[in-house]
Amino acid sequence: DRLRFVLRAQRDRFWPLKVIKEHLLEHGVDSEVTSIASRPGPSSILQPVRLDRRGLAREAGVEEDFLVELEQYGFLTDDVLFYGTTELEIVTAARDLADEGLHPRHLVMLRTAAEREAHMIRSVARPRSRAGDAAARGEAEDFARDLGESMITLHGAMLRTKLREV
Repeated sequence: DRLRFVLRAQRDRFWPLKVIKEHLLEHGVDSEVTSIASRPGPSSILQPVRLDRRGLAREAGVEEDFLVELEQYGFLTDDVLFYGTTELEIVTAARDLADEGLHPRHLVMLRTAAEREAHMIRSVARPRSRAGDAAARGEAEDFARDLGESMITLHGAMLRTKLREV
């Protein structure tokens, strides 16, 4: 049973052996398996927030030094007075990845990809807002948001496909 659990956790959840060992020590073989990928993200469980720097660190369960590291690698900006739900999502996800050994310096390619995707979306949506009125700008923003959601869906599906090859 233990070997079957280990192999299933590696295959289905992509858990490293260290995480599997900790899970087995804490919960045993018969426990329900959950992974960081199956945890609900902050946006699915939190109402909009307005946090100062200390509050962001507290809510995300990190030290302020971790926020500095995220700023150094371009995941957060330090020139704002308050942070919202999106920044809390960034810090929480980065914390979960850091807990697995993927620190902000390893995640720069994700930030770069997001910047490129945002540029692509803006270039497609921008002509729709050129009418100059508020309605056209609102439609362009909705269009950009829809494109972003489609890109997130595509990216997630492609990542899941590639992880099957592991």
